[in-house]
Amino acid sequence: MEYDIDSIGSGGGIFLLYLFLLYVIAFCICHLRFNIDLKTFPKSEKAGGVFLLLLVFWLGGAILIEKFGSKDINSIFARREFDFRGYVYAFPNKNHDKNYHLKADMRKEGSSYFVNRIYFYNGGSIEFDFDEPLDKKGDMVCDYGYDENEWCFRFYGEMIKWK
Repeated sequence: MEYDIDSIGSGGGIFLLYLFLLYVIAFCICHLRFNIDLKTFPKSEKAGGVFLLLLVFWLGGAILIEKFGSKDINSIFARREFDFRGYVYAFPNKNHDKNYHLKADMRKEGSSYFVNRIYFYNGGSIEFDFDEPLDKKGDMVCDYGYDENEWCFRFYGEMIKWK
């Protein structure tokens, strides 16, 4: 799996925040356990060992969540990318005067959701190839399906099952 700069936050800011938090936690452990003060902390071998140990646990946890994480979109241990089936509100026209509560095959990528296919109650379905994601639950996005009609969708986080 390839990662781009967006996978660790905008501009890597989230990644740097995590490293800073690990550094602070390492200092607290060293101060309480080994009585190391702030002046000697950066030069201490024990501090470096504690920091590296925390870094290994953090990276190991991130890898385990990516490989074996939950496929529940509401879980804090959810995988970054996975396919699932959920309910969407589908609007067949831009007037939004009529909508359907339909099952949909969806994809979660980071914090965004994409609608791949909707299923009607009569057995029919329409496939979509969205460029615009649903970034937040409750957002609306519109696209043309393979039936060449424009459809708009809202997703509120209702899951049916995972694939």
